[in-house]
Amino acid sequence: MRRSDLIEVIDVGNELGEGVLWRASDQTVWWADILSMRLYRFNWDDHGVTSFRTPARLTAFSFVEGTDAVLLAAFDEGLAYFEPETGRTEWLDRPDALAGKGVRLNDGRTDPQGRFWVGSMVEGQNEGGELASGTLYRVDVDEKLVPVMGGIRISNGLAWSPDGSELYFADSPTGKVSRASFNKATGEPGPFADWLSIEDASPDGGMTDAEGYYWSALWGGSRVHRYSPSGELELSLKISCPQPTCVAFGGPRLDHLIITSARTELSDDVLSEHPLSGGLYIFETPFHGIESVRYKGSSWRQHWPD
Repeated sequence: MRRSDLIEVIDVGNELGEGVLWRASDQTVWWADILSMRLYRFNWDDHGVTSFRTPARLTAFSFVEGTDAVLLAAFDEGLAYFEPETGRTEWLDRPDALAGKGVRLNDGRTDPQGRFWVGSMVEGQNEGGELASGTLYRVDVDEKLVPVMGGIRISNGLAWSPDGSELYFADSPTGKVSRASFNKATGEPGPFADWLSIEDASPDGGMTDAEGYYWSALWGGSRVHRYSPSGELELSLKISCPQPTCVAFGGPRLDHLIITSARTELSDDVLSEHPLSGGLYIFETPFHGIESVRYKGSSWRQHWPD
């Protein structure tokens, strides 16, 4: 079996680390601590860590084509362009389906054609006192949230096969990862079908690698799994915290597995046993990832002209 070795844990103590991405242009790793309203940057060369305050809970984001200064940001109640260095925020879409409805945006990722996808999750009851329901959205280059699928509890695990023909999606509390065919030209998925069922943990953030294998961070499972395209468990990678949250490949050769984690809701006893909960875990692996695609919307140029 090919071996993966833990080489470093960046002890940042995130309450809810999420949304990790590698940016090749400046050799940096980026991720969010949703609950603490912070965005983090790790410099690969000198191992420096910088954090930025966010104007709302940042749940997911994408790098943007044509700039390293601005991100497309999914905040809890809407979509915006966000400049980390200055805090400048230009809101694009804050749909009525989110504000005061017991849901917030959650996991997101950019598809191979440069459209951004983000799903919402249930936090509580809506204004009518009923349990809310989440939605999976697509963000085309016109920068509006387009509903694609409803009836979701906690949207997670978004990923595409390397050729872009299949879309993966997890609804975490169900323990299931589903898969659908994907029309690359239109951005429309086919019917979703159950692909994996995980009984002892919840599938959180996911991705595919260069071989088309699917990686899933297992919340409550202290491990990350790698599955073959046929759904067979190929690797179970144990980490020293109960709540891994999201995964990405990074490093100059895209051969380092980077894992965010959370310490929220863990008891003092558990935290004393797992003190690096909330850290950023970095493994050197024999596998290789796929470079993240940048969002192709362009209206940021109106707010940040050359």
